[in-house]
Amino acid sequence: MDHTTDQAPPSAARRWTRSPRVRALAALNLALLLVGAVVLGAPEAIAQNAGRPAGSYIITGSRPVAQGAGNVVYIIDAINEELVALRWNDGRKNFEGVGYRNLAADASGNPRR
Repeated sequence: MDHTTDQAPPSAARRWTRSPRVRALAALNLALLLVGAVVLGAPEAIAQNAGRPAGSYIITGSRPVAQGAGNVVYIIDAINEELVALRWNDGRKNFEGVGYRNLAADASGNPRR
């Protein structure tokens, strides 16, 4: 008695599609595709101050004015006409604000103090 059948053995591609790993990877790819579609379809973030033009900055430094005062960095925003002074705090490893000036107000004779 012959035990052969007329069916051909399953192809390698068909065996791979039955594998649980392949199904898991296909599900993962589908999930990542959906996440990518959601992220790309999300609206753009809006700036907090949309009416404010982007600045053009100049940065310069100075030597310590007093003993132990630390160096001060001056940042000038030429477009918005503002100046910010920052000092590096070596203990905390961050910048501390020293001062702020509105250069347009200073130039017009109406300094804010």
